Amino acid sequence: MGLPKKLVDEYKQIVKEDYGQELTDQEAREQAQNLVNFFDLIYECETEDLARKERLKTEPQGFALKTEGYSCCLCGETIYQGITWYDKYGIKCEHCQKAIEKNQIPKKLCKDRDLTYKSWEMKSKFGLHAQTVAKMVREGKIKERVIKNKDGKGIHARLYVKTENPDLKPIGKYNTKK
Repeated sequence: MGLPKKLVDEYKQIVKEDYGQELTDQEAREQAQNLVNFFDLIYECETEDLARKERLKTEPQGFALKTEGYSCCLCGETIYQGITWYDKYGIKCEHCQKAIEKNQIPKKLCKDRDLTYKSWEMKSKFGLHAQTVAKMVREGKIKERVIKNKDGKGIHARLYVKTENPDLKPIGKYNTKK
């Protein structure tokens, strides 16, 4: 079922007044429907998030989520296999959750993705190849936070906390300071 003509006409009028653009009925119907679908998605996500927060009241230590496809708030990887953990710090993969439980990674990093650089960003934002980063870490020029695999063998992710690495300066389009 599509949107009522009255709403489509109202949308056309808003676009005309705010943007000076004349839309055909088809364009207006499509754009308005896309907007409604977008807000439906936002509502669905927010409802799901509120339900998880409500569940934290009875399970304050957190709980495993049964669905897949979330992104870990620390490493940023999409979780398709394994356990997805949710607590007051957000959604995490099982490797990052284990690092949080062992106090290897500060919990505050979960709440703000802008506090860290991921290993892949070292090349794109700083022009630093992986071997160069490894050398700089060994020399103490860069501080690295390592998240091991949940079994303790191997490395799951490497994070570079911005406040621990104040000398890192982005290059090119990432350099926002003028």
